[in-house]
Amino acid sequence: NKQNFNVALRGRRQPGSSFKPFVMAEALRQGFSPSTTLDARSPMVFPQRWGPDWIVSNYGGASYGQIDMAAATKGSVNTYFAQLIQLVGVEKAVNMAEKLGISRVGVGEQGEYGPAIVLGGLRQGVTTVEMASAYGTFANNGVHIEPHLIAQVKQGNKVLYKREPQRTQALKPAVNAAALRMLKGPPSSGGTASFIAESAYPWPVAGKTARHSWPPMPGSSPRHR
Repeated sequence: NKQNFNVALRGRRQPGSSFKPFVMAEALRQGFSPSTTLDARSPMVFPQRWGPDWIVSNYGGASYGQIDMAAATKGSVNTYFAQLIQLVGVEKAVNMAEKLGISRVGVGEQGEYGPAIVLGGLRQGVTTVEMASAYGTFANNGVHIEPHLIAQVKQGNKVLYKREPQRTQALKPAVNAAALRMLKGPPSSGGTASFIAESAYPWPVAGKTARHSWPPMPGSSPRHR
């Protein structure tokens, strides 16, 4: 546009619940399992060291009792993930998000964020490219590839510049496989994106919905990843 503002690269928005899988990935890395069970009643009150209590409610005020991580991911259960991020450690969750592709610029520096980041409460938010990069890591067997705009520059047949992909194993394959299985929950029947299952979409889909945020459901399929 006239302002030369690239929304995909520079436009930061809050990720909402689509930040939850980064906390889930860190929990799996630490040895938690998809069957880890927590109380998911709503609302829950979490006293904070500084500032007022953190009060967390589930969508529509729903209470679920004891549920596991897979069910909490499928149903995007806020109170479950509010507890999970405090069990794994807020800073460790941020470090995981960074490994997967989320810039610390949008999250904030230490002291500028707390456990509410699991519900998308970041200092500045994320870009579309960052979210595509992070969810692409899940689709790529846990290997993160640093996004880049220019792959190659040629003059005639002469290659002047070639960008070699910068790959990092952010998640062990077994951990990533467990995360990817759980991310197939939201787009399945009964999940927060069950419309995908009901639409007869011909390929498996993995992703996580996010109400009132952008993108509304980052994810991948074997055909588009």
